[in-house]
Amino acid sequence: MAFNSGIQGPTDAPTSRPLTGLESVENIPYQIERRGEAIQRTRVEYPKHTIGPNEILQYAVFPVFNDDAEDGFGFEATAAAIDVQCDDGSWLSELGAHDEAGFSIAPRAQYESHVLSVNQWNLKTVDLSQAMGKTIVEIDIVSWHSAESHTSLLPHGWFSDIAIATKPKPSENLVELIDIRRGTNSSLSYSRGNCAPAVTVPHGFNFGIPITDADDISWTYKYHVNNHSDNTTPLQALAISHTATNWGSERNVLHIMPTADVEKGAFGRKERELSFRHRGEEARPYHYCVSLPHHIDAEMTSTDHVVAMRFTLPETGGLILDQYDSHGSLVFNTDNPTFQISGYNDSKFGDNPSAPRMFFAISCNHPITSVHEGAIPERSNVSAAISFKGIGPVVIRIATSFISLEQAVHSLELEMPPEVTFDDVVMRSKHLWEEKLGLVNISGASLERRVSFASGMYRMFMYPNNAAENAGTVEWPHWVYADVSDPRDWRHGNDRTGCEVRQGRSYVNNGFWDTYRTIWPAYCLFEPDAAAQLLDGFVDHYRASGWIDRWCAPGPTGGMVGSSADIVIANAMISGVDLIDAESAYDAALRDATTISHRSQVGRFDNDHAVFRGYVSTATEEGLSWSLEDCLNDFGIAQASRWMLDHIDEHDPRRGEYAANSVYFRNRAMTYAQMFNSDVDFFMGRTESGDFRSSPQNFDPRVWGGDYTETNAWGMAFSVPFDGEGLAALYGGRDGLEKKLDAYFSTPETAHFVGTYNRVIHEMLEARDIRMGMFGLSNQPAHHIAYMYAFTGAPYKTQAIVRDSLRRLFLGSSIGQGYPGDEDNGEMSAWYVFSSIGLYPLTPASGEMLITSPSMPQSTIAFPNGVKTTILAHDWTEDNVYIQDVRVNGKTWDSLSIPITLIRKGITIEIDLGPEPGDWGTTKNSAAYSLTEHGKMPVAVKDMTSPADAMDRALLSSEGSVWSDSSSLGHAPQPNAALLFDDSFDAGLKLCPSDCVSYEFDNRRSIALYTVSLGESSVSLQKAQPDGPSEGGVRTSFGWAIEVSDDGSSWTTIDEQHSPTYPWDEQTRAFLISEPKAARFARFRVVGEHELDVRQLEYFEG
Repeated sequence: MAFNSGIQGPTDAPTSRPLTGLESVENIPYQIERRGEAIQRTRVEYPKHTIGPNEILQYAVFPVFNDDAEDGFGFEATAAAIDVQCDDGSWLSELGAHDEAGFSIAPRAQYESHVLSVNQWNLKTVDLSQAMGKTIVEIDIVSWHSAESHTSLLPHGWFSDIAIATKPKPSENLVELIDIRRGTNSSLSYSRGNCAPAVTVPHGFNFGIPITDADDISWTYKYHVNNHSDNTTPLQALAISHTATNWGSERNVLHIMPTADVEKGAFGRKERELSFRHRGEEARPYHYCVSLPHHIDAEMTSTDHVVAMRFTLPETGGLILDQYDSHGSLVFNTDNPTFQISGYNDSKFGDNPSAPRMFFAISCNHPITSVHEGAIPERSNVSAAISFKGIGPVVIRIATSFISLEQAVHSLELEMPPEVTFDDVVMRSKHLWEEKLGLVNISGASLERRVSFASGMYRMFMYPNNAAENAGTVEWPHWVYADVSDPRDWRHGNDRTGCEVRQGRSYVNNGFWDTYRTIWPAYCLFEPDAAAQLLDGFVDHYRASGWIDRWCAPGPTGGMVGSSADIVIANAMISGVDLIDAESAYDAALRDATTISHRSQVGRFDNDHAVFRGYVSTATEEGLSWSLEDCLNDFGIAQASRWMLDHIDEHDPRRGEYAANSVYFRNRAMTYAQMFNSDVDFFMGRTESGDFRSSPQNFDPRVWGGDYTETNAWGMAFSVPFDGEGLAALYGGRDGLEKKLDAYFSTPETAHFVGTYNRVIHEMLEARDIRMGMFGLSNQPAHHIAYMYAFTGAPYKTQAIVRDSLRRLFLGSSIGQGYPGDEDNGEMSAWYVFSSIGLYPLTPASGEMLITSPSMPQSTIAFPNGVKTTILAHDWTEDNVYIQDVRVNGKTWDSLSIPITLIRKGITIEIDLGPEPGDWGTTKNSAAYSLTEHGKMPVAVKDMTSPADAMDRALLSSEGSVWSDSSSLGHAPQPNAALLFDDSFDAGLKLCPSDCVSYEFDNRRSIALYTVSLGESSVSLQKAQPDGPSEGGVRTSFGWAIEVSDDGSSWTTIDEQHSPTYPWDEQTRAFLISEPKAARFARFRVVGEHELDVRQLEYFEG
């Protein structure tokens, strides 16, 4: 089975250095032969060893994926393991030994468990307690081959680092189990998290990170891929960072690097780098330390606005100061007692218009004795080499500000004055993290799960990041910030920003398309008051610029689809978060949904048509994805509208607006159903004319891209978490949805159908490697799918899938892995935390959590107000994955979901588990929240007007109207009333007082709700009055009446609006009719004193 391939080691290794082992340089190749016996053994040279207490077998294995194999058989190389024979003839695999995930170490079990990842190193740990006292006489590579596969290429791979070691004694303090390197064993082409190893406080202003590749502003810390030939890892700097994601958001980067010889004279990135091994690192969020050659130790810790570094240096040593590029400055004032070094930094990834200038002040604990400015010629204005005079380690304190140098100095004095030591900051930061991790306490979990849980909690509270700075005192803070919400060509000074400095708190670094799914529900559940502060920090973007960013890093970057802050806001409301400014939060969502954005970074795409059609067409890239996300967000606004209505005074002037919006947006949410193509049983994009993009003959649901953002049609077949019953009805009922889900989890992802991506992207490979059909838990669009069995009568399938995912897809934390794909701003970590404790926010803004099978025996949510909720999993084992019964405070609980308000009261949830599926939660009354009732089809009420009929049915009945051609489409000979019913905002009519636009229905219809789309805001209209608004208030200067008639001549008014509020230009508003009346005709008549730029009219039945 072992073979000599002539190759030293793995060559296709996207996350590690080719041709080397995990830690060692040498590898042992293996190949699984296709011969008679299924089990094959090859002896490995290893000295005899008597097994002592607390000893483990460790080894690394790299199975190679066979891309030529039939679907499902490319993973045969994972049927390999290391086995140990003892002096009594027994084999370890026969003694019941298992790996770190609880799977048997027999090769067939390793293969069938899908626990090994392909094309990357796996670190296996096997407890030897079953064989304690026995003597190891032989260590073998053992493999198993399946008779079902017959590819010409034999399964093969490599082993390395085989050793008998002592089991480490882990800390009982969860904070001390956090490993900030988790997720860093990644690359551009394959993700195991794609994380930056940040030293920071929760939601910190700054990060401190170690850098292994200072030339790369995205993947700055690479766990293995750019190791040296001796398999050591280079360190090229410790750095100030503000990254939101590896995918292009890093900015304002300062580099500090120790050197053994400050007189050396060559300080470029490669020349200055020092090698280390990962076992020489301590990597906690409150303290990073690495041991380097020449007896150098480098450490970091952090406050909110200050990153402190401590260096143990030889006598000839010093520090190198550098920046990512030359866009900055570096100034020395060595006699200044407060700070000796200052400057600014403009470095950023690409052309990020929202990245502000960062000012910094650096204070040193020892006098600077020499300064070699311009030490790096290509960045001479921002680089230097410095040496110090003094006894003991060098400590530098780096304070940063986006406002001014003066503010940076002020933050330095506030947060780390000279009397505060490096170790003081370590302990203070540690305490802050202990408070966050103390929100959820877990018991009975394995070490691997405890590390994953703790590290996940760290990632959850690492983002979003504070952007505000304290211009006051510790006792009386005065928060201000440099506003970047509306990027422009700021004119920064050498010591002060050109941005507007606003009062208040702002938060940045969040991709809402990712985070709405789990992490914002986590903030709202675990820490509602803090969630209110965080969310208001983004609402302040709206107060400053009129919009909340879709992807904020630190201002709007425009990534992804959907204005997902809308559902985040709604979820906070429904979850009982006491929002600081609920009305502004609501209005921010309302603007996304009802107006046209002329900035691609904010708002929704295609609102000039989609608002009326009910979908974003294929003319917009990924239009279907936009459509389905819009529906979810509209559901959220409907929920938020009802919440606002329930929480305002009965005399509030917006009551009618909230009531109308709750109906209107609920109906808009239901338009997802028109994107379902029943000919193929998948959601599909529609063209501008309403046709589906593809015919059944040309449609393949495995193909990526096109309509589907970062997935394929399978991946979006269940993207309606707010209406599971409606989705089930589209598939023919609960049984139909169950069959569709079963097909999803059994149809293999092959990564062969690249579609419009035109290449294999990392998400395809990661989804393939999960080996659960199309289930791409590696990416956010799939995170809810396993939970959709809640609408099938088979919730036990959710329980099995989630438990399996938790058991094997989040391994490898100790070697920089830990995630099956990108960990985005804490979202995947929150999926892990929620699923582990047995709760899941399937439908944000529903006010409920779904109950599932916990992956640990006990967890307790300790709310900040002292209330505790405990979740007990009785008879918990790795094999007991199915829920048999649930009790809440001792009483039987049949529902699959539980109200958040009840969880917050402090309860005990008891979950009985067993090895076989139970019947808990299988009745129709057990189902989770759904917009559509069980057994009914999802139906959106359609506008009773039609673009196709408007030429014949619409009539303008007044002279003097003027054609409004906002889109330069050309000029018609006369105004055409059909323009107001063409499902487009592009052009409309300027209607004068007494002008009327009527529409004849196909039969008598009863209008329950209507919409009016105006080109100008009410503010603009009032300013346009000849006399302007009076000082005492706004005049009734414009408005309309809605009238109905059976004969087209005698009209009855059913609604009248006088100066309705339109806060923004190009907005659509909905209005309820209090007493609908059936009629053949409807008429819009302008009243008041001012003409109206009307773009669209819609009429809806009840």
